[in-house]
Amino acid sequence: MINPVLKAFYGDEKMREEVRAFMVDILRELAADRAMGGESTVGIKEANECVDKTFDKLEEIYGIVKKPITTNSR
Repeated sequence: MINPVLKAFYGDEKMREEVRAFMVDILRELAADRAMGGESTVGIKEANECVDKTFDKLEEIYGIVKKPITTNSR
């Protein structure tokens, strides 16, 4: 199930966090618009949970990307 495009996306921490933040910002805007219009915002919470689950699944598949820590043992 390894997809090289998704792996490259997940491996780019800056891009990954920017995309996630963009998705959450859009959901916030939609929630505000709906609330101001007197509409239900229940689906927004579920959509936000889907975003979280999507990024959790990417982490599960491709692992947490961390730079190696170099230590000086002297």
